Amino acid sequence: MITSFQIRAARACLNISQASVARETEISTSTINRLEVAQEFVDTAGLNTLKKLIKFFEENGVEFVGKNTERNKGAGVRFIPPLPSDQN
Repeated sequence: MITSFQIRAARACLNISQASVARETEISTSTINRLEVAQEFVDTAGLNTLKKLIKFFEENGVEFVGKNTERNKGAGVRFIPPLPSDQN
């Protein structure tokens, strides 16, 4: 399960608006806003919505880090920018 903080942080890593995420994922802006202000874990969204968001962010270099990993720190995100296509 991802948190509202992780969604906000993932969007910040890519420096994009909620509207941009909505366009790219075909999820409404109001849904993205609701998920970003949810309390702690995002349990108000359907599984397909979360899968779309996670897939979009991961394809753009954002990795979701779960709680109790990475030296027992809390949940977060890690940004690894994709390599330019000529360096793959």
